[in-house]
Amino acid sequence: MCIQRHLLKWLGWKTAGAFPDIPKSVIAVAPHTTYWDGWWGWLTLEQYRIPYTILADAFLFDKFPFNIMMKVIHAIPVNVRGKDAIHQVADLLKSKESMHVVICPEGQLAPRDKWPAGFYHMARLAEVPIVVVALDYKHKTVIFKSVITDLSDPDKVWQTLVDDYSGGELGRFPEKFLPPTGNLKKKEA
Repeated sequence: MCIQRHLLKWLGWKTAGAFPDIPKSVIAVAPHTTYWDGWWGWLTLEQYRIPYTILADAFLFDKFPFNIMMKVIHAIPVNVRGKDAIHQVADLLKSKESMHVVICPEGQLAPRDKWPAGFYHMARLAEVPIVVVALDYKHKTVIFKSVITDLSDPDKVWQTLVDDYSGGELGRFPEKFLPPTGNLKKKEA
């Protein structure tokens, strides 16, 4: 057993479900209501020895102590927005034999019911599945919800996300999270 598993247990956290045996994915984690979410995600991914990188706002790499924490959690700065970032991440995934990119699909630490579709387009362009993960602070559980392998129909993908994130899991600050509604943007990335 690794240190991260012991630390999670000591802090009262556990995992539910299992990470799929796949070499690459986009890992969508929600609700994202505090920067502490990265801590729980890091401990969980490290205990399973999953090769991952986390996308984080570039400004976090310029400020102490965040700059140190970003390196520890294998974060890479996202300096651009929109199509360029989507294509850069998709290209990064394509270039690696084994890699999982962690992203918070809401895109911010504030309530947002219409989520940006960048994470979907990253997975679709890289031809990798989306692993749906929920953080539940009420029960101190990191939950592996589902794996979306068929990305050809954005409406079906979106419905899976709506179903998975409407299960009542509470973020650290529940008022900062809204489950997704509507549809994924069908515009090509």
